[in-house]
Amino acid sequence: MHGLGFRARVEVSVHDEGLVLALRGTEPVFLPRGALRGAGRATWAIDRVVEPGGLVVLDWVLDELSLDSYLRLSPAQSESLLTAASAILTTATPEGNPT
Repeated sequence: MHGLGFRARVEVSVHDEGLVLALRGTEPVFLPRGALRGAGRATWAIDRVVEPGGLVVLDWVLDELSLDSYLRLSPAQSESLLTAASAILTTATPEGNPT
């Protein structure tokens, strides 16, 4: 989907409505807030091992398919993304669903 299966440089922007992943050479990908299930740190992805916490993993769904996207960012960018994603994830209705 939109080049997400390949390594590429990425710029991430966070909005109330969700996240935008702008990968070089492709159209930006919008992950709606309702599709985002979690965000955290990771040390490895399919074929790569990095320093502890060196990756940010986004857990999200697309047409009922559970997906993970791994991003390698600077420590400051990682912290900023995790803080912003956490704010989106914790904005919920009384039923516990994102608004």
